[in-house]
Amino acid sequence: MTDDKTSFWTPARIGAVIGAVLLVVALAYLVSLPQNKYHPCDLLEPTYAGDADLGFWMVDKYDPEVDVYHLLVVMEHPNGTFEWLDGDGIWLPRRAVEGTFTVIGSFDARKAHL
Repeated sequence: MTDDKTSFWTPARIGAVIGAVLLVVALAYLVSLPQNKYHPCDLLEPTYAGDADLGFWMVDKYDPEVDVYHLLVVMEHPNGTFEWLDGDGIWLPRRAVEGTFTVIGSFDARKAHL
């Protein structure tokens, strides 16, 4: 029989190893969840010049159940200001939006630093 004082696998070490494994599994699960990159009121423009004809859009909301963004059309005025147009907008998959658009500002006053 082994002596508890000389054995490497004490109950405390076994518990620490189990805890570390569970922590790694939990973190891996959280990282694998879809993370929405954009937030409501973000002003978007196409990332690539070839997509410039898509114009400007505003994120209205994100639906995590189906992983889609609801975007509203944004109009740029001659003086450089922007205005979103109320209407139906369009629902697009998260991957399509995040791969096509870049945030250039926000209509949210709390994000005035953008």
